[in-house]
Amino acid sequence: MGCTRGVARDGVAGRDGGARSAVRRIATAFAAAGALALAAGAGPAAAQSPMDALIAAAKKEGELVLYSSESDKQMADTNKAFEAKYGVRVRGTRLVGGALTSRYAGERKGNTIVADVIVVANEPFITDNPSWWTPLDESVVPGYDKYPAGARGSHYLVMNHNVIGIAWNTNLVKPEDEPKGYLDLVRNPAFATRGSIVYADPRATPSAMNLFKVLVEKYGEDFFKQLMDRGVAIAASSSPGVQQVAAGANKVMIGNFPNNAHSVIAAGGPVKYRPVLDPATGVDNVLAISNGAKNPNAARLYAAFRISEEGQRAMCLARGSTSPLGDLPGCEPAAPPNYIKTDYRVYSDKAWQAKYLPWLGLKPL
Repeated sequence: MGCTRGVARDGVAGRDGGARSAVRRIATAFAAAGALALAAGAGPAAAQSPMDALIAAAKKEGELVLYSSESDKQMADTNKAFEAKYGVRVRGTRLVGGALTSRYAGERKGNTIVADVIVVANEPFITDNPSWWTPLDESVVPGYDKYPAGARGSHYLVMNHNVIGIAWNTNLVKPEDEPKGYLDLVRNPAFATRGSIVYADPRATPSAMNLFKVLVEKYGEDFFKQLMDRGVAIAASSSPGVQQVAAGANKVMIGNFPNNAHSVIAAGGPVKYRPVLDPATGVDNVLAISNGAKNPNAARLYAAFRISEEGQRAMCLARGSTSPLGDLPGCEPAAPPNYIKTDYRVYSDKAWQAKYLPWLGLKPL
């Protein structure tokens, strides 16, 4: 484990040592072989396309190891569709973002590479550690050049946007009291009883801390004083928070990730969810391929599937996500133009946290 991969003689990523940039030459070799075959007079059927060669190489590897911080259902739906299409098994591990990055970084520092691919809501984790990831372009991931420019980087691909919003218990909140924005929660007497409001702990994930930052900048200290006056409760994170709302422990929740809400709704929970569009921010999951992956071809094929329309639609079966490809059937409407990208740096800015987390009765971890 921890070794780098070369390129086997058949032109696909091999397992027997070689240069770090091996995977970048794979599709070039495929294309060159096809061109030579056609130039020699062979018919189209005789020339294997780069994608066909990649599929064959991935099937030969047989499996893919994935670390993901997407919701359980989103990961399961996407992996199921990929396995059905290509016959390549996905061994997926779902972790909260902070736990995922800590685990992956620890393995890397121990010269161990377990995950072939990660999907995580933490872009700087990729951009701050470029040597850990395979550089991406069309020759590595088919479809890369056609993917929206704003959703692809040199070492990552944006999988989805998930606009954070408000969830409430439909048995406890009357239709006329349904909140449309955050200020409704501190202005409406329906939420004045202590414990009516639960807030997903900003310290749980970078996206949750970013939402807290957005609210601090938008509404100031007075907003949080009013929340504290109403006895706001703190949930460990978005998922247990919305479960508390479904169980009736709280009426309404701030900081709900849409996939968590839709999972509870799909299970029959008495919950309704509304994305907040002003201020709008959320969770942006990115995919990266490990440099030195044990299954590099399966990793490349998985990335190509995830950025295809078919892969994006499979992802949206779980509800809650918008696609970088636009308004696809089954996906949520595209993020609004005023959407605020996550400031991941604030998650590690202990000085900023020490100044503002007390507004919620919290302190930096």
